[in-house]
Amino acid sequence: MQPNSSQFPSRSIANSKGVKCLVTGGAGFIGSDITEELIKAGYDVTVLDDLSGGREENVNQKARFIKGR
Repeated sequence: MQPNSSQFPSRSIANSKGVKCLVTGGAGFIGSDITEELIKAGYDVTVLDDLSGGREENVNQKARFIKGR
């Protein structure tokens, strides 16, 4: 099932300032889709991934990326 922005509470850019989300496994197939939708909804997203099953190029450029061990 493909996530869509209606699954996340919508926020305007002005109202989303300071609303942060951490997506673990955000460089994988599902995590990168979730990250994309959260960013579209106006969230400030940080991705944490050890790249054991995903690729850094899957991470949205607007998200902060932290490589785990």
